[in-house]
Amino acid sequence: MMDVAKLNIETSVNDVLMTYKEAISDMSFLSESKFRLEDLKLRIHSNQVRIAVIGITSSGKSTLLNAILGERLLPTRVAPSSGKQVLCGYGESFRADIIFEEETGKDTLIILKDIRKIQTVLNQYGDEKFNPGNKHGVREIHVYSPVFKFNHDLVFVDTPGLDAYGLGVHEEITLKMVLPTVDMIMFLTNVKCDSDQQNLEFIDRATSDVKPLVVVQNKIDSIEPKITKNGVEKTKEDIRKEHYHRLEKLLALAKKKSVKAAPIVQISAKALTWEKTNLKSLSAVLDQQISVNTAHRYSRFETQFLREIESMENILSKVLKDVSQKERESLVQKKILTTWEQHAVDIKNALNMVHNEITDKITCVSRICAELLSTIDSEYKKGTGYINPEVISSSVTSRKRNLETEISRTSAFFNNSISEIQKLIAVSCNDLNLQESQISRKEIFGQVNVSISNAQRVVKGAYHKQTTRLVPQDSFGGGVKRFFGRLFGQDDWGYDEVVVPAYYDPDKTIYDIPVLIQEIKKGYAQFTSFFSQKYPIFQQNTEFSINFIEQELLRKKNEIDCIFQAVLPMKTAGNVLKTLRKYINPNRPHDDIQKQSVANVKRVEQTGLSREDYQAREVDKLTYDLFLHAQYHALDVHRSLIKSMIQESHLKEVCIAGWDPERTAEFKGLFFPEDLKIRIIDFSMPKTNLPNSKILLFLLINAEQPGSMKNRLFNSPGYTDWLKKVVSTGKIVWVMDSVRALICEENPNEDHLVEAFFEMRKMIEAFYKNTSGNAFDVMACDRELYYSVLLHELIYNDKIGRTEKDRQDFVYEMSTVFALSNERLHITGKYLNDYLLIRKENCKNA
Repeated sequence: MMDVAKLNIETSVNDVLMTYKEAISDMSFLSESKFRLEDLKLRIHSNQVRIAVIGITSSGKSTLLNAILGERLLPTRVAPSSGKQVLCGYGESFRADIIFEEETGKDTLIILKDIRKIQTVLNQYGDEKFNPGNKHGVREIHVYSPVFKFNHDLVFVDTPGLDAYGLGVHEEITLKMVLPTVDMIMFLTNVKCDSDQQNLEFIDRATSDVKPLVVVQNKIDSIEPKITKNGVEKTKEDIRKEHYHRLEKLLALAKKKSVKAAPIVQISAKALTWEKTNLKSLSAVLDQQISVNTAHRYSRFETQFLREIESMENILSKVLKDVSQKERESLVQKKILTTWEQHAVDIKNALNMVHNEITDKITCVSRICAELLSTIDSEYKKGTGYINPEVISSSVTSRKRNLETEISRTSAFFNNSISEIQKLIAVSCNDLNLQESQISRKEIFGQVNVSISNAQRVVKGAYHKQTTRLVPQDSFGGGVKRFFGRLFGQDDWGYDEVVVPAYYDPDKTIYDIPVLIQEIKKGYAQFTSFFSQKYPIFQQNTEFSINFIEQELLRKKNEIDCIFQAVLPMKTAGNVLKTLRKYINPNRPHDDIQKQSVANVKRVEQTGLSREDYQAREVDKLTYDLFLHAQYHALDVHRSLIKSMIQESHLKEVCIAGWDPERTAEFKGLFFPEDLKIRIIDFSMPKTNLPNSKILLFLLINAEQPGSMKNRLFNSPGYTDWLKKVVSTGKIVWVMDSVRALICEENPNEDHLVEAFFEMRKMIEAFYKNTSGNAFDVMACDRELYYSVLLHELIYNDKIGRTEKDRQDFVYEMSTVFALSNERLHITGKYLNDYLLIRKENCKNA
């Protein structure tokens, strides 16, 4: 009878796989299904028994699997990377296979025998730190050991900690990817009492009555005897039994029969000897459970097969139903995108026009200034100096007026141009549903107006006595006499002596030409200084906005192209659907899941998605993927902001410094591109060779310890003086770190985020000694991007505090991007109000 069951399920799997093979190759969801069905076919033909190892973080899963493998191959204390599972079993040699998704185009990476290299590769591809969001596209990791301690038919499937970061993603892996493909579940816990309720919730959610369950209580080696003044009150054995009975009572409260009846095995995965680990008892319990449940093996295979084709049937039904609608939508979107692209071109054209106009106007001002100075030289320069005239010529007056007017016009044109380009950027942001504040920095440059004084001064009057003076004779003879007089040294030949009567010379106004020249040069220098400083900032800000908009347009275009290209091939997917429906109960209402999916998408569009919803299994994978996309988008935005800071600094060397090397390394890995050369400076070590102070320094400050950080900042031997040099010659980006320590998940009203920010700002302003400018340029707090973006918006987006509507819009935007729960939605408004109140109070005190 078992052979018949095996034949039936194998025939069914082959039938569907053949249909997949005949279908088009670019349907990625068929590729995923094909992989799972081929894996199922392999398990039907083998004696392999798969056991899922699940549990909360730090329960010791990796340590236990290393003990079973007989060698420390799996990395411990890592954040498991999303989207993949790790299979551990027996092999004839040490080996690790990294199997990639088909879409990556990568071949399977195989590492043989070299244990250290296996450990390195597993770290690289299996740790969220080095493979965030599974960016390498890993599908599965297989680890083999020739010293495998258990039955060689057993394969253990390692899973991420159910309460680790990105809980929803990890539950997705465990509940939807892992558990349907295993024959048994092994739930790992430890002797800690404070996680009992959490363990029971996870066990109930992650198990099924159709699959055997074994509960393993780890870390019994950590038990210590209870000693009082009267001696040993409880031995290790007494306490171990208490922990065993406590877990028994806990399982008795479960909802499922398989959990109530689950055997319990106590082990110590870290014990130095095999006997002390008690893994021999665990191996015996696993073998016993397998033998008891062998009769249901093919029944489980059939259940998995039906679940797979039902899932694919729902996907294909929705695809085929939406084909014509998608085709129409993609054509409309292409037309709309053409308009959006023209709006982006308008920004570039406007920037080019402004650049050309500003260049011409600056050249014009330089020419007018040069002509004015040249006119003054030609009219008033005598020998090596300038005379003081009683009247300024009309040519000097008109050119001076032209210079003042042209400077004023150029400045006004610059300010009007900024306003017009901001309007064009706002149009593109509206097109692409972008937040203008995150891609456009609105600098207030002011205006340069120059008024050149006439450099006038008044000379006091004077009384002149009667005198005589020589007047040249007008006759020809007088000219001859003067000639010979100069020849023979007789200065009075050819002159008549004339009496000049006494007279009074009144006060008069004269113009100090050297001072006038200084005024002209000063006004011109003020003009050139303004544009040399302000125009590059405007140009860089605008170019950053243009690049961001163009990238988003490209993403939209690719998205539309993908939809358009996928529509026509999907029309041929009907044959696959017919094959699948042969194996589905015809009485089942096929549209139930379709309706639920539509309802979930509508719910996301209207109210956003919270993590609690996903934990409670109230939404499907499609819905949660939308939430995950928002998280990655926020990370991209934050990385773009840091990239712009690096570009705007115009500094060649970038460094990260702090007193915790792990935090600085994590900050670098999260926010900076891999190919960017960044030096990490560890302040916790004695002073080492420090780089030139003309650098861009990202300095991590622990928000949780302001007192200690203030002491370190002001009194670090060798480092304080160097930081002050960086302030004067380079730039420091003050990074507010360890923000999560300020967050109270149980009672958000007790969060101290804003207060900590202002405390740190005071400390840093003291370090600057009243230097102008914002102290913070970016905030970081591990992977909790919500708090990073929140703080950044509070610093750079002043408009959110102007009206109540602005504040409500801001809170709504944050909740939409990050799918906040109702509690976090409320507390975001509180953060905003606290920030505005404290800022207002600080302004009063200032």
